[in-house]
Amino acid sequence: MKGLSHSIKFLADENVDARLVKFLLERNVNIKYTSKGIKNSKLFSLACNEDRVLLTHDKDFMNVILTSEKTFPGIIVIRIHPPKLSKLKSSMIYLVEKFSEKDIKNRILLLSEDRVEIME
Repeated sequence: MKGLSHSIKFLADENVDARLVKFLLERNVNIKYTSKGIKNSKLFSLACNEDRVLLTHDKDFMNVILTSEKTFPGIIVIRIHPPKLSKLKSSMIYLVEKFSEKDIKNRILLLSEDRVEIME
């Protein structure tokens, strides 16, 4: 598979499988992995400061109180169980092919195996 064409920049939470991050990097996806032990509030601030969509398994990020910023790059909460690498890969490919940075901005998206749900 060749590189994916898109402009979304991601920040992967420590709970995201490193193999998924590597897979995306190999496909020219702009993704950065965070350090272990970073608190959610700092992680969210880092994503905002670097204008990166936060990619996480942490459902705490579905709480809109955390996203008190008027604007933020977006949050994608992965809800794939079990989180098999093959399922994660295909779901992320679908997401980056079908959604733009504009589609995600200021939104929280739930990424499941068979769909992407936009939280309202």
